[in-house]
Amino acid sequence: MFITVLFHSCNKDLGNYNYTELSEITIEGIDSSYTAFNQREFKINPKITLSDNTTFNSEDFSFEWFTINTSSSALNADVKKTLVQT
Repeated sequence: MFITVLFHSCNKDLGNYNYTELSEITIEGIDSSYTAFNQREFKINPKITLSDNTTFNSEDFSFEWFTINTSSSALNADVKKTLVQT
């Protein structure tokens, strides 16, 4: 069994090494703070652009808006609280 594992580990890696550079993402239209209310829809519509000028299709991604309050001394204030997942 050891010999089988030894020979298998010596196989040449035939992976794909044709790397391409990723586009840089720019996100605009987000305010520095928001107010969210219980039982009301929370919606943020940022403008997302890619550096290679291709069209950003938001249907290909999922988004999560959450809050973390690190400045509060309240118990569990620094825990991530999800507001919306799309």
